[in-house]
Order: sequence, then structure tokens, then C-alpha cells
Amino acid sequence: MKEVKHAVILMAGKGTRFLPATKGVAKEMFPVGNIPAVMFQLQECLDSGIKEVVIVLSKQKKDIIKFFQRDKSLEQVLKVAGKESLLDSWRNIIDNMNIHFTFQGKMIGSGGAIMTTKKYVKDNPFVILFGDDVCVPQNGSMPAVKELIEVYKRTGKYVLGALKVSDDVVSRYGVIKPGVQVEDKVVEVKGFVEKPKKGEQPSNLASLARYLVLPGIYDNIMKLTPDAKGEYLFPEAIGMEINGKGVVACEFGAKYYDLGNKLEFIKCSIELGLKDEEIRADLLTYLKDFSKQ
Repeated sequence: MKEVKHAVILMAGKGTRFLPATKGVAKEMFPVGNIPAVMFQLQECLDSGIKEVVIVLSKQKKDIIKFFQRDKSLEQVLKVAGKESLLDSWRNIIDNMNIHFTFQGKMIGSGGAIMTTKKYVKDNPFVILFGDDVCVPQNGSMPAVKELIEVYKRTGKYVLGALKVSDDVVSRYGVIKPGVQVEDKVVEVKGFVEKPKKGEQPSNLASLARYLVLPGIYDNIMKLTPDAKGEYLFPEAIGMEINGKGVVACEFGAKYYDLGNKLEFIKCSIELGLKDEEIRADLLTYLKDFSKQ
């Protein structure tokens, strides 16, 4: 069984839910505190033992590449001012990871985006992340990517990240039709229902945020039929393996935030701000005072 050493981060989307802001800044670069969203994914991968990453961009997002390039003049200014530590988290990523970029030309869905990464991933298993999905470990839990890798090591199957959602929001997600319980928090996947109506879902286990796939995913994507929008969606390519290599879902322990959603973005900023010792006390005081208004 090959080790999981590669990750693919999909960042080619237009970010229309955050217009007009995304007309000038990619949503994956929006800061949570002082950390751009994409750095959370990269740090999660690094903490999970992954050092080879392919980021899929649209040509309109070429400026993102500049973020990962050294700026000697800035570094010199910080050195003189004794503020070099401000770039520590950024430097830790670029010094310890090989980050490659590919471009999705025609927007034909997530399957098309993944096909641009084959020359880097080759015949290796890999993890797929979306650039605006942030997963923050809670109470000593593993990074979500690490949890999926550990399940893969034990099962040798495709692994879907999953979380239980309430009846009120189940219609927003692709929901898993579960089979046998493989182990605690890991269940066999027998099928999917995309955005089921409340009360008609096969379970409350939603597939989201993180996916661990085998190299056969590329061949499966090539077999897909485009949907009504002309898009090739890679979850359908994973579904082809239900009766093949097999698919399991792992209910990960990290806290999930959809930063493509305005309310979720604000929640994430507040909750992570409350964990930042530099601003925690003042933020908590502000929130308490504001709640009394």
C-alpha cells in the first residue's frame, strides 16, 4: 500500500457568494485573523505528513502564486525592525512543502480541475481539499486529513470526510447511504443522495470537506457524463468505486467551517479570535458588551 504524500487543493472557483470582494481578491486569500484561508489547508496537510501539494487555479487567480514567493525586500525590512517572526507560519509552509500550480481553463467542474493534476500526482493516492473549507482540530483531535489517512491505512479504500448534520440543513449536502459500521466513526458507503429533501435522506451523514482517493480516480473521471451544466463532478467518480475498491466515510473530529458562506466566515473569525491569546480578552469583553445592546 502506497503512502499518502500528495494533496490537491481546488481553488479555481469564482467565489460569487462573496462578490464584489472576490472581484479583486480570491476568497481563498481572505484572512481569518491575519492568516489567509489557504494557509489553514496547507498547514493541515503539513501536520498530516503531506509535503507535495498541487493547487488548481483559474487564470484569473495568478496573483495567488505571488503569495508563495519570497519577497526579499519585505524580509529585510522585518529583519531590521526585529519582526521576522511575523512570517514564521508562512515560512514554515514554503520551506517544508513543494507547492505546484496548475490552471483549469474551461470551467467544467471539479472533475476537470482534478485532471490537471495528474502529471504531479501520477499513480499515487492523494487527498482532495476545497480552498474555502477549513477544518480546525478540537480538544486534541487529529487534523481531518490525518484522520482520513489513518482510515485508509487500515482499510485500503477510498475515504470520504463526513459530518453529521441536522434535518434542517440536510438538503444542502450530498448525503451518504450507509452500509455496515466498519469501526467507530467509520462506515461503509453504499451510495449517495444529492441534496435530499428533509425527511427523505438515507442518513444525516454528509460527505464534505475532505476526500482521500486512489489513482484510479483519473480513469473514472474520464468515464463521467457531464451534468446539465456541462460539469464533471469527481464525487460521481468516487461513487464508481462503491462496488470496486470500496468507499468508506470517516466522521472526522475537527470543527468544519465553510468559508464560502458569509455567516460561517464570520463565525470562524470570531471563534479562532477567541483562541488567540493576543486578542482573546479584548474580543471577549467586546462580545459581552455588544450582547447587552
